Amino acid sequence: MSQQGTLSSKETPQRKAAPCFTEDEKNTDSPPLKKRKIRQCTFRKEWRSQPEYESWLLPVDDDATAARCTICASTFTVKFDGVSAVKHHASTQKHKQKSLASKQSATVKKFFVPAISSAEDHVTAAELGTIFHGIKHNYSYLSMDCGSKLAPKVFSDSDIASRMRLGRTKMEHLVKDVLAPYAVDGAGITDALIDFCEQADETSGGICELLATSLEKANLGLEILPGGQVAKLEFLNVYDRALAYLEKWFDFENSPFKMLAELDLRKGAPTTLVVINAGNLFGSDFQEEGDELYSELCLLKDALPGLLKCDEKSSSMWLKFLKAVKCPLLQNLMEHVYSIPCSNAFVERVFSVMGNLWTDERNQLSVPMVKAELCVRYNLVYSCEEFVKMARENKKLIRAAKSNSKYIFKFRE
Repeated sequence: MSQQGTLSSKETPQRKAAPCFTEDEKNTDSPPLKKRKIRQCTFRKEWRSQPEYESWLLPVDDDATAARCTICASTFTVKFDGVSAVKHHASTQKHKQKSLASKQSATVKKFFVPAISSAEDHVTAAELGTIFHGIKHNYSYLSMDCGSKLAPKVFSDSDIASRMRLGRTKMEHLVKDVLAPYAVDGAGITDALIDFCEQADETSGGICELLATSLEKANLGLEILPGGQVAKLEFLNVYDRALAYLEKWFDFENSPFKMLAELDLRKGAPTTLVVINAGNLFGSDFQEEGDELYSELCLLKDALPGLLKCDEKSSSMWLKFLKAVKCPLLQNLMEHVYSIPCSNAFVERVFSVMGNLWTDERNQLSVPMVKAELCVRYNLVYSCEEFVKMARENKKLIRAAKSNSKYIFKFRE
């Protein structure tokens, strides 16, 4: 081999230059640098609350990182810029031109009547509103019939008034078979008139709570009332005198209903004799069911400690127990006991209003018709304007009023 192609044993290969590090890079304790992640933006509902965006900005259902412009009929991404992308789209020349054009021209929707607010539904709602107004203010059906015929003459330019048809027979069916069932189903089940009966809360506790609330709303606390202690003493004297008066004229000591006080669970579980005597008042003979009655009373005694912890009224305790444990004999008894009304004020008020409805001039009204008017008057707590608005939005009521099957109202789809 030639001398140029060999290396002598004294020669060593050249080393590569070592990389140059700074002092921070030489420090092995410092953590490695992380790559910066770009966060993706999504459509936010708060953007639509801004006045400049609410009329045209919408989200895209299948893409949370996109937005839709109803004016331009296009979508754009907000993935990287967020609300800045919305501002950028609003500033484009295309969006400005189409926005100006939409303000200057009417939309196609204005030339079509939505199915929800059809002309027939408006006419039906107006008829129901007229009937409700007449019941509320005690109009006769003849006067309402005359008014419906007069309305097209007075309001000759109104399409709704010209299409209203309210004869006496139609109005009676709408009241009796549409509005009255709707009133009973909507409100009368719990706190209003159901077939001329309701148990009104006129206890001393309810009146006391009402007075205290009224005084607080007027910023008149009991502590700042003049002569508060004197008034308290006088009120207590009235209570004592009322008790003395009742005891003078009524024999509470020997009253057969006195034993009903023994059914108060706050005093303890009633005995078998008390339950049998109470059942005799309502025509229930529990002596023949002695074994079953004994078993039910044993269940009541076992559950009573837990019921007393609730610190509620006796009626609420009985309700909880009878819902949790099946006791047909005790349930039969308590249904009779708590069906006794504590006051007849509501009934008297209903009879008073009934007297105003059933006058000599309206003596041909039937009992179901009077009942229907009372249900509508007491249970539908609307003003006349509120009722018309509600009737337009309540499609079930509209369908029942437009039906030809005797206008029977049914809460069915």
